[in-house]
Parts: sequence; C-alpha cells; structure tokens
Amino acid sequence: MLGGSTTNERYVDDAATWVARLQENFRRSGVPLAIANASVDGQTSIGHVAAVEQWLKKIPDFRPSHALVYIGINDVVVDEAQMHQFDLMMSPEPSRRFRQYIMNHSALYNLFRTIRGSWAAREAHLVHGDTRASQGSWIRVETPEDVNSLRTALATRLSSYEARLRTLASALQSMGAQPILVTQKSDNHKTVDGASYALRGTVPPKSIDAQVKTLALFNEVILATCRKLSLVCVDLAAQIEFADGDFYDAIHTTPSGSAKIADFLYGELKDVLKPRP
Repeated sequence: MLGGSTTNERYVDDAATWVARLQENFRRSGVPLAIANASVDGQTSIGHVAAVEQWLKKIPDFRPSHALVYIGINDVVVDEAQMHQFDLMMSPEPSRRFRQYIMNHSALYNLFRTIRGSWAAREAHLVHGDTRASQGSWIRVETPEDVNSLRTALATRLSSYEARLRTLASALQSMGAQPILVTQKSDNHKTVDGASYALRGTVPPKSIDAQVKTLALFNEVILATCRKLSLVCVDLAAQIEFADGDFYDAIHTTPSGSAKIADFLYGELKDVLKPRP
C-alpha cells in the first residue's frame, strides 16, 4: 500500500484501519494476503516515486505481486517548485542530479522545505482534525467554480500529474508489482439538485468548492492514465457512499469510514488480488 495520511491512518487503531480490515476480509475468504503499508503522512506521487526507487527496491527479497496506490488529495497542492524538484530528481543529467543531491542533504534547505510543506498542507486543509468545526452544518456556495475553466487553468499541473503517475507505474512494474490506482474523495462538499454545498467551518465555501473540483480533475487523470496504460483502477471516489460519522475531518476516516473503504475495495479486488501459484 502506498498513500498519504488517509492510508497511514495514524489516529485510528491499527486493527481498525482500512488496510488491516482489507487484509482481514481476504483472510476470512481463505486468501491469506500479506499486506505491507508503506504510506507516509503528506506523501504525494513525487514521494511515492522516491520511496519505490530509494527504499522499497532496496529491501532484500521484497517482491510484491501488487501495489495499491491510494492517491490524489495530497497531489492537489503540488506546486511548480515541487514539480521542478521532481524533474531534477528524475533527470539523467549528472549536473541536475548533483544539484538535487545537495538540496536533499542540506539541513537548512530541508528545514525550509519542511516548514513550507507544513504551511501548504495547512493552507489546503490537509492536516488532521481541520475544517470540521461545525459537522453537519452546510452552506450553499453562491458562486461555484466552473469545472471547464478550472480544467483549463490547471492544464499544466494535470499534465505533470499524469507524467508522475506514469513514472510511478513504471517504477512499480520494474520491481514486479502490478499497480492498482484508487481515486480519493473528501467529505466537506456535496451537490444537491445541481447546487453546491460546503461544510461550514474555517474554510470559505468557495475555496472548498474549488478544492473538491480540483480533486475530481486529478481523479479524471488517474482514470485516463489507467486506461492508457491498461492498469487496474478503482474509482472509489465515484462509487463509495459515506455517511455522517465516517470522517473526523474533511479527508480522514473514522473506524466506520475505514471499514467501508475496506469492504468496498474487497468487493472490487477480490478477483484481482490472488496469491501467486
């Protein structure tokens, strides 16, 4: 499993996470899968590529048959500077890779990068426990974002996201793992009779509307990339149904929400995740 905090689930009991529950679902059906959770809070596709190349590939005798990637929410906040760093990391040019090496090993730069990342996460409301001050109280978005206009404005970022997904899929395949990409959804926005509603809290409704529609566009890229590369893909965002109490903030699930993710994924993957003969 690769993902961010929504897969790591540090504030949910280990036995109640959706990863653990998914493994238990397979065990009960007579398929004793061993699932390793390699998720890291805040991780984006940039970090997933680095994790595969610099960590997972170096584990002796580690040969997973599949790699499920629960992705999207964190990549929504990847900016041009981070994309440039990714390009440096993947560049075949020695000078560019040396520059990235120096950046990676500079204590001062890493402090700056950590502070910048933490601030960006807070601005995007991706930290635990945020944006749910008045759970269940909804406010109508008077001027919702136009999806087509947003798609045009985000064209460069969406294209870069597809390139990173391709790189990640190739990296996983090179270690013998079949990629499984899963889309994500948040719980602070809904559409009723064509009108947009945002959960009342610390974030302006229009900002929530833009974030949710941006995530939907990133999910579109995941699905399109799956089709182009003939990968296994699960559109969880469009198919799963959550209820009140399934999230403790805008993106992180409670044990009840985690159980729904596990049960949904089991239904989607029970014919895919089979032990090797």
